[in-house]
Amino acid sequence: MPPSFFADIAVAHGTPVYIVWERIFRENCRIFTEQFQCGSRQCISAYSYKTNNLAALCAMAHDEGFGAEVVSPAELDMALRLAVPVNMIFFNGPLKTDESIKEAIRRGIAIHVDSLIELRRALDIAGALQTRAILTLRITPEFPANNGPIWNKFGLSLREGELDDAITMMGECQDGFLAGLHMHMGTNITDAAVYERGCEALADAFRKVAINSTMVPQYIDIGGGFSADSGAVPYGSHGEEWRSIAVSNVASIVTKCLNKIDPHERLRVVTEPGRILAEPAVALLARVISVKPRQPRPQVIIDGGTNILPTAYYTRHPISFPGNQSSATHIADIHGPLCTQHDAIAIETPVPELVPGDLVSVHGVGAYASSFSCQFVGPRPPTVSWDGKTLSLVREREPLDVLWQYDKHIRQSR
Repeated sequence: MPPSFFADIAVAHGTPVYIVWERIFRENCRIFTEQFQCGSRQCISAYSYKTNNLAALCAMAHDEGFGAEVVSPAELDMALRLAVPVNMIFFNGPLKTDESIKEAIRRGIAIHVDSLIELRRALDIAGALQTRAILTLRITPEFPANNGPIWNKFGLSLREGELDDAITMMGECQDGFLAGLHMHMGTNITDAAVYERGCEALADAFRKVAINSTMVPQYIDIGGGFSADSGAVPYGSHGEEWRSIAVSNVASIVTKCLNKIDPHERLRVVTEPGRILAEPAVALLARVISVKPRQPRPQVIIDGGTNILPTAYYTRHPISFPGNQSSATHIADIHGPLCTQHDAIAIETPVPELVPGDLVSVHGVGAYASSFSCQFVGPRPPTVSWDGKTLSLVREREPLDVLWQYDKHIRQSR
């Protein structure tokens, strides 16, 4: 985009401001759909709301045929407000209130059960409503992804016998219908072999259900965690070594694994992509506040900090400087405006000669930046969306009043 594009956005909407590249997001949705094919099996993709819960992005995903993977009562409410078909909503996560469980049961939304306690609650609520809950049992991964931690806070453990207990519990009443089995292995996964281990565990769970009950799951949900090609690289990884995952390879692995337990291809496959769709499709535009000569490196302060870009704590994002004509570069640190030295956007990064007012564009911020942002020291920024022809304001800048409107010990006006 020409420098004037960014300058015009900064003038019209101020800085900092998120910019959504609609064409990139939609293209990522289409590519994922094309690449994740499991033979003649029906494949359903549900956009992970937690990745970036901007309503405009969620609506784009639904327009491209994606359902909604939601992990809280708030996200469930959002999916319903966006009129997502109930058979395309998957209610996940450890936090489900009784009211949200009731809502899901009444509407026929699949509840992904995270614990035996939650299963008991869902069955009791369904019994009180004199209907059946649509339930999917989430299985705990017993292995790490990308050499990271094992995500064992989630789901029912095969090793601890919790799946057996869940099967028994469901068999003792008629208040629940087993719709599927689910496992989410981790985040930012680059190795397709992780999905192979997950599918093997899900296949073991499928066999266990078949042996110990008359229930037959209708789908297998392999979760999300697909890494993205955005130029954003986790600290500790080298850019030339970092790669996005090959979605088609994952699909082949899933197909091969499921064919062993379901050769007639009746099982549907559900995926929950988020990062791979959204990360490359959003940038953060900020302005330089000051440049300070320091040792060992100059310190550049911009008006966008880690309160609105928390991913900078663990990710090196690509950075550009729209409109800057300087050909010389030097190494500097770029910090946000927060009152902590840890408010670092980029450390030891090449920058041109900068002066206050210059624009800085941080790329690959579409995953877990906006949705993880907070109001530390100030309200959150606006978001604009560019579809290739028209720039639209899709989320307004929060006014100062939003910080105090629920505080009972402050005047609501000055």
